[in-house]
Amino acid sequence: MTQGVIVSIVLRGASVFLLLVAGAVGVNLIITPLYHQGGDAYPVWEALHWFMTPAVLITLAASYAEKRRIDGNGSTDLKRYLEANTVFYGSVAVFLAYFWNRFMVLSPNHNGDSQIWILLGVVMPILMVVAGRRLWRSVSNRSESRATSAAEGSPAKYTPAPLKSN
Repeated sequence: MTQGVIVSIVLRGASVFLLLVAGAVGVNLIITPLYHQGGDAYPVWEALHWFMTPAVLITLAASYAEKRRIDGNGSTDLKRYLEANTVFYGSVAVFLAYFWNRFMVLSPNHNGDSQIWILLGVVMPILMVVAGRRLWRSVSNRSESRATSAAEGSPAKYTPAPLKSN
């Protein structure tokens, strides 16, 4: 396997992971009132945190890469600029709020803010779906551009310039 193939597999796996976590968080946010009997223990959310933590980091990294790509192109497309920056800065806000609240839960004699968890439960799936779809498309675009450049450089399509005769 070449390095490009391995990178594509990892990026596609990260994309699928983000989409699955987004679905799990969104669905669990909606159904929590149906199964939770009250009290401070939320065992399903505690299990989901093991997946949400890396998903927050992947979302931040993917949105930063997209922002850098858009900024680096020197593009004047305002729509793409606003999309990339909105997802990136939204991811930064989610990163800060998630880890602040998570560390509050993990530290002794503290409880996390339930309103922050509700806000995160609404915003995280949206950002994760957007980042996951963009990540998937970036792998597809990378594969297509590699295939195009390989086809353009292949000997079958190469026609040498005619030789000058003296």
